Amino acid sequence: GDVDPMYSVAYRFTLAGFIMLGIAKLGKFRLRFTRREHAFILLQGLFLFGFNYWFIYISELYLTSGLVGLIFSFLVFFNIFNSRIFLKSPVQLQVIVGAIFGLSGTALIFWDDLSQFSLAGSKIIGMLFALGGTLVASFGNITSARNQKIGIPVIASNAFGMTYGGLTMLFIALLTGKEISFIVSTEYIGSLIYLA
Repeated sequence: GDVDPMYSVAYRFTLAGFIMLGIAKLGKFRLRFTRREHAFILLQGLFLFGFNYWFIYISELYLTSGLVGLIFSFLVFFNIFNSRIFLKSPVQLQVIVGAIFGLSGTALIFWDDLSQFSLAGSKIIGMLFALGGTLVASFGNITSARNQKIGIPVIASNAFGMTYGGLTMLFIALLTGKEISFIVSTEYIGSLIYLA
């Protein structure tokens, strides 16, 4: 709608982060971490709950959501190769074959959008934002895997990560002079609460 994508991301994940922090507190999950652990949780939050969604939301201003979904399906390939590079995980043939089948199935589902796509005009901008958002999401997945590997609980890292990602998007939006936007409507608030 008319709300700037950066503010929509900020609202969504700040609200989700606060909800998750409440759940983590009620569930008595560990919520005390070292500065270094918080730094990696922040990185996870920026990648998974900030910049990746911001890029994806921008891409949908230029492309259909089906085409963006298809591009986002490349996440599995980015994860395979980034996992190999950063976590030294082996590349397994069956995972690559499964990823190819998955991507093919997604392409069939969105065949109408795909068959009408051209790189003309602003569509290339949308494609680059979608690919950028997918790559950033992969970095977030790798950071999340690294955090789990050293014993940071998933619920706690996601709770803090969402909060950090949402608040950072809010800070950047204000810092860059974006006009604060929010729509007081059943549709906008309902979808915001649902997504959070």
